[in-house]
Amino acid sequence: MARSAHASPNHLWPSNQAIAVRAPRHEILFCSDDTAILDGLTRFIAVALKGGNAGIVWATDSHRSNLLQNLQRHSVDVDAAIRQGTYIAADVSEPPDAARIVASINALKEAAAKTGNTHPRVAVCGERAGLLWAEGQNGFCDSSRTIFKPVSQEP
Repeated sequence: MARSAHASPNHLWPSNQAIAVRAPRHEILFCSDDTAILDGLTRFIAVALKGGNAGIVWATDSHRSNLLQNLQRHSVDVDAAIRQGTYIAADVSEPPDAARIVASINALKEAAAKTGNTHPRVAVCGERAGLLWAEGQNGFCDSSRTIFKPVSQEP
């Protein structure tokens, strides 16, 4: 379980300078409460957007609203990212559609490239796997690896 904290240590937050993004990786965070979920989503998306990359998050309505506020509080220009096409906040209750997911990720990557990023990355995160897992629908968790593998490869 992730530890829940009301304030994140400053060393976990990206500076206003570009952030070096590592090779593609897969992480999972088990959260004990909404604060921990939002803290994790905020850090992950903030690092991507401040680093000139793109991000997509699947979350509940209330979490998307709180995430927007958290990102703005941490000096992330979310409005600019939305205008540039480098940030999408999607509704976790929408049924997963592999073709739409891949198209969205490719569009985000292209948008990040248009901003001058020569090796754009897309941060993909959200609550979908956890919610489906809690409902006993483990199939999407396994198939998500198949969906994301082609778009995670370097060009």
